[in-house]
Amino acid sequence: MNQPLLSELTSDPSETRRVLVVDDDKSLRRYAVNVLGGDGWEVFEASSGEQALAIIGRESLDAILLDIRMPGMDGLETCRRIRAMPGGDQIPIIVATGLHDKQAVDAAYHAGATDFVVKPINWPILQRRIRFTIRARVTTEALQTNAGQNDGLLTAIPDAVLNLDMTGNVVEVRLPASGWSEGEQLFRTGETLVANLPARATAQARAALQSIQNGQGEAKFQFSAQSPQGERDFEVYLAPAGRGSVIGLVRDFTERRRAEAEIHRLAYFDKVTGLPNQEHLMNYLRGALREDRQGCNVLTVLRLEMGGLDNARALLGRQRADELVTMYALRLQGLLDDEDPGRQHRGLEPLVGRVGDAGFALVRDDLQREEEQRAFARNVYAHMSGNYLFDDYDIPISTRVGVAALHKHAVADLNDFFDQAETAVSLADNEPCHYSSGTGRQRREQAYLHKQLQRAVHNGDLHLNYQPKVDSHSGELLGVEALARWDHPTLGSIPPSRFIPMAEESGLILSIGELVLEKACRQSRSWRRAGQSVVPIAVNFSGHQFSQHGLIDNVLGVMSSNGIGEGQIEIELTESVAMEHCNEVNRVLEQLNAIGIRTAIDDFGTGYSSLNNLRQFQFHTLKIDRSFVADLADNPSARSIIEGIISMGHALGMQVVAEGVEEDHQLDYLREQGCDLIQGYLTGRPVSGNDIQGMLLPA
Repeated sequence: MNQPLLSELTSDPSETRRVLVVDDDKSLRRYAVNVLGGDGWEVFEASSGEQALAIIGRESLDAILLDIRMPGMDGLETCRRIRAMPGGDQIPIIVATGLHDKQAVDAAYHAGATDFVVKPINWPILQRRIRFTIRARVTTEALQTNAGQNDGLLTAIPDAVLNLDMTGNVVEVRLPASGWSEGEQLFRTGETLVANLPARATAQARAALQSIQNGQGEAKFQFSAQSPQGERDFEVYLAPAGRGSVIGLVRDFTERRRAEAEIHRLAYFDKVTGLPNQEHLMNYLRGALREDRQGCNVLTVLRLEMGGLDNARALLGRQRADELVTMYALRLQGLLDDEDPGRQHRGLEPLVGRVGDAGFALVRDDLQREEEQRAFARNVYAHMSGNYLFDDYDIPISTRVGVAALHKHAVADLNDFFDQAETAVSLADNEPCHYSSGTGRQRREQAYLHKQLQRAVHNGDLHLNYQPKVDSHSGELLGVEALARWDHPTLGSIPPSRFIPMAEESGLILSIGELVLEKACRQSRSWRRAGQSVVPIAVNFSGHQFSQHGLIDNVLGVMSSNGIGEGQIEIELTESVAMEHCNEVNRVLEQLNAIGIRTAIDDFGTGYSSLNNLRQFQFHTLKIDRSFVADLADNPSARSIIEGIISMGHALGMQVVAEGVEEDHQLDYLREQGCDLIQGYLTGRPVSGNDIQGMLLPA
């Protein structure tokens, strides 16, 4: 408790000390200078009491060696006068006397001497006695100086202080000034340390006391006890205090434990779902590799990617969508719980964790064969994909599943192993993907394709096809949609379903969007120069583009450089992007409308927008998603949805376009419901700009 005292008692014995040697014997003084000075001490000499008093008056000394028998003022009188001087009562004085001069020793003590030494002097012993006398003086001063501070410290610290005897009886209890009702209940003077402790803590307390009794030094133990505030956690530190006593500090560390638990939770668990995070999963995998159980030699990681989360956030808002994520996590955990209620896992308990925004992982070590792993992955895929009923919405959630397996005895990097699961899920589509050397090859092919896409975008090698949009009654061509196409010189035609998601993920979609807008504007200019009437060209914009700084200036610059006027370009944005970035989209729509650029909301109906959601936007055109058109014949609800969308669009003053029209009965139904424009293979497949030019009327 008292650090200044401990530091003095353990101070360096070779440190410099200032010692005054008072003796009328010059040879003794010289010898003292040689011996003590040779050890690094600073030695002052005085041949008489008067000279000694003069030196003491001007020098700061640590100790005095004083001969009792000197001519003139003897040692006793000199000692008394030193003690009477300011500060002289604190200086250690060691008197030198004859071997049988007992009376002189007693007189020296009465005069104020601290210690004595017998002549002839044993100088090595004298050095030690001077050193320890100095330390005793420093200790005494420190005790006197710090006594009040120690009392205040003991009162202020949040610990209870116990004074015990060696058998564990409580001699004294000192509680914190703030009061500590638990301390009064647990520790009482006159009782044993363990008398009021919970039963499960008594063995620990006795073991700690036994350690002290056996001379093994400090000991500590922890226990929990009930209080009016609930269960509290305590830590008891015991240490020998000398003279058959033991000092104990009792600390309530409940809040510290809770803080540590919270720090651990934040570091190793997902804050939304409460599931282990990736760091926790990696620690689990390391532990699993060390487990060697019969029949459990293969680690399997299923990496899941939750699809549809962006749409859910657009519909529900981020906070409510987090609850949907938790529902997804519970369904995944429930799959394990329901797999076989009576089944005893041969190995470690399976662990489910969340990795990333829409990512989850499942680890187990009891699927030894690839057939088992594939069957389990298919079960997970079927169980996790589907509709989730949430807030009266039936929300479809897709799931991609990637699988990787590792033999426990294989020499492998766990990060590489987890990356294999990541690779597998990135390549998964409508069924789970199991990582293999072929999967790695697919990933390399993806990387190669991405590099080729970068080059194609940079060189402007993507071209546009245009799909007609015609009047549902007259069949007149009233507009086209520009669709990006990529023909690779060696790989052939790469479908948009393959390169557009890659571009979205890598950020290339921004460059592709700029390229498509530039080429669409050039095509419109080409038709106009050829003397043809111009129809609006619809260009798809991604969410990345709508969030791009300087979007309006970029659009105006491209249109201006190609001489494109109002009404000749229409920008399409999917419903899911519009709902996810409502504020940003509204701001951009206002600016686009102000400069005469038409806008359309694409794939409507898949993002669950209601009339109230749609009313907040300023779109000119509403496009019905092709999935509803495809279900017209077999699904009455699809017809009801289409009727509602058409009514909704017209009520808001929007032109309504149906996509994916491929059959006559679809066209007939849409025409009956008042749908304005038709787009699909029935009225025209995507074709080149030259082919569209042949359909245009002369200007």
